[in-house]
Amino acid sequence: MTLPCPSLLAPTLRALEPSLDHVVLVGGWAHQLHLNHPGAGTLGADPLTTEDCDFALPLRMPDPGLPTLADRLEMNGFALELSGANAYPKHRYRSGDHPSFSVEFITPRQGDGLRRDGSRRSNEEFSGLRAEALRFVSLALASPWECEIEMEGGERRELLVVHPVNFLVGKMLVSRAENRPPSAQAKDLFYVIESMRLFEGALESEEFQMAYHSALKLLGKNGRRRLDESVRSHFGRDEDDPGETLFVASEIASGLGRVAHSAAELRSIGRYGWWMLSGEPLISP
Repeated sequence: MTLPCPSLLAPTLRALEPSLDHVVLVGGWAHQLHLNHPGAGTLGADPLTTEDCDFALPLRMPDPGLPTLADRLEMNGFALELSGANAYPKHRYRSGDHPSFSVEFITPRQGDGLRRDGSRRSNEEFSGLRAEALRFVSLALASPWECEIEMEGGERRELLVVHPVNFLVGKMLVSRAENRPPSAQAKDLFYVIESMRLFEGALESEEFQMAYHSALKLLGKNGRRRLDESVRSHFGRDEDDPGETLFVASEIASGLGRVAHSAAELRSIGRYGWWMLSGEPLISP
């Protein structure tokens, strides 16, 4: 299936064109494209949308040459915004034509994330861009879905999109991250539950089972423990006390008109979906 390129996304893809074989679309925009994945069912309602666009960059990929990717973004109407008070500020590129739309980049964190002088290695530079260095980004880069899109003028390109399984595992991992505000944690958890609903018919398929077990291997012992803690924190609680994050997620579901939108209903969807994916039923304490 060839998908028309979303109009908001088109300038970004034109800018990144020399490196589209290596960068991976992640975050909420990936979830929107997942609606067209071969294993997807239907949500029966509009998905949760975002105008913040995120791409994962591998630590090593071919240099695209000149102009740099940063220059190409500016040539396509984006302006650089800097945030953060340290010597390595966070980079965000905001669209001049659509000011609510912005693009950010992430990349795997190396080792303990510290530089030789002991300072935090918060980002990495590539072709003029600074990508925020985060844990578990290697998960997003692993075995992405190759989605064919049709650019303006009829040209077709392969866009790499995070695999649905790696997307929901990654969202589950960050849904309890201490540095994320409660509203962001709730949105992460809602994306997990929406993905389980969208791919209910594929969670037990050979493709999704292989992707899940590959993700577990990639996470390592500490990552698997953190994943298990997150799953049990959200879906393993007592039915009468689903937790604050699920309550906030239920407000998102209600605002989007979901039929099943209470915290208890979202908990049930999450428990059942994770059981299908992992093969391990959750036992409430």
